[in-house]
Amino acid sequence: MELCHNGDALTVTKFYALGWDAQEDHYLSNCLLIEISTEQQARTRGHCSDFVRYIYYADARLIPYFSAETYKRKMERCPNSNHLHGEEQIKKEQSWLIRASHMIACKVHAMGSSIETYLADSETQQLHLASKVDNERLCANATPILRFMSHSSPDASSKETMSALMPDRFNKFYHAFGHSGR
Repeated sequence: MELCHNGDALTVTKFYALGWDAQEDHYLSNCLLIEISTEQQARTRGHCSDFVRYIYYADARLIPYFSAETYKRKMERCPNSNHLHGEEQIKKEQSWLIRASHMIACKVHAMGSSIETYLADSETQQLHLASKVDNERLCANATPILRFMSHSSPDASSKETMSALMPDRFNKFYHAFGHSGR
């Protein structure tokens, strides 16, 4: 958890952590089933809590962001790897990644609804088809599988959950918005 949150853009697995100098070559030299990439400033305690579970229970690897060219080479070398981008929000210029994904696992219903709306929007679809950016054009017709995965804690906004927590509140917790403003 500490290496994820406070490390200096480290690569982290269940067995080792690497500093920046060797990371890209090491990343490209072997294939793991689950590859998680996220910028260091996006490694909040909440994200790291999820990433640690993937690392510990699924032998995933957490890496910092690399160039688009590096990801392209990685996908060619490791077609069976699953690539997870840790941020729950993506930059506008990365929106093509939504269509390029085989499956999107959403932790909250609102994210799944937003992605469904994005995929169904015909105007956005036409913009992708007409784009001068190869990635956008190539992925314009793809439709990923959407799955709602939930947090590891109940939804604190529901009345049922709050009343269930009240009698025995000392051994339960809920996931709430942090200080990030998102």
